[in-house]
Amino acid sequence: MRDSPARAVTAQILAGGAVVRVYDPEGTDNARTALPGPAYRADVMAACRDVEPVLHLTEWRQYRALDPAEPTAAVRMPRVLDARNTLDRAARHPAGTSAPSDVPCMGRSRVGPEPSG
Repeated sequence: MRDSPARAVTAQILAGGAVVRVYDPEGTDNARTALPGPAYRADVMAACRDVEPVLHLTEWRQYRALDPAEPTAAVRMPRVLDARNTLDRAARHPAGTSAPSDVPCMGRSRVGPEPSG
């Protein structure tokens, strides 16, 4: 969560009174200094534990490679907002979400097939 749009989104959510957990594989130390409000976690699973919903605000390859069953098992409510359009909605369906539309993606329709490419 270096100097990125994710920092601005996190600040707005905090300003609204939400409790926020954050994991950044590269920039946690810098982010703690720039934005001290969230609870920074050591890994993605710790950030997902007992939360609702999950906001996916990055394009890091390691998040795309996650087995969707792992974070889904940790969250209180299996809802993910993919603000970067990098997650495979169809892959999340068998992991506990009720439908691929449980992973709304900004700029994507909630119905119809995944875009190719």
